Amino acid sequence: MTMQDNLDLPDFLTDDAVSALNAGLHAAPFDVLGPHKSGNRRWITAFQPDAVRVTAIVGTQKTVSPRVAGDVYCARVAG
Repeated sequence: MTMQDNLDLPDFLTDDAVSALNAGLHAAPFDVLGPHKSGNRRWITAFQPDAVRVTAIVGTQKTVSPRVAGDVYCARVAG
């Protein structure tokens, strides 16, 4: 499964990591999933099978999280 080329993604979310998450084979999924910082930006990555849409909420700010590939979503959020 290939990631979308036009997405702004954090350095830690590699094609191999996304493939492993979607296959259920990632050795340390929480190294990638959940809230993380990359550079001076905060990201939230989620694995949501069968989701149509994922929205990250930080404080009062809502951010629609684009599908990276398969069931993996990732968005840059405030913070």
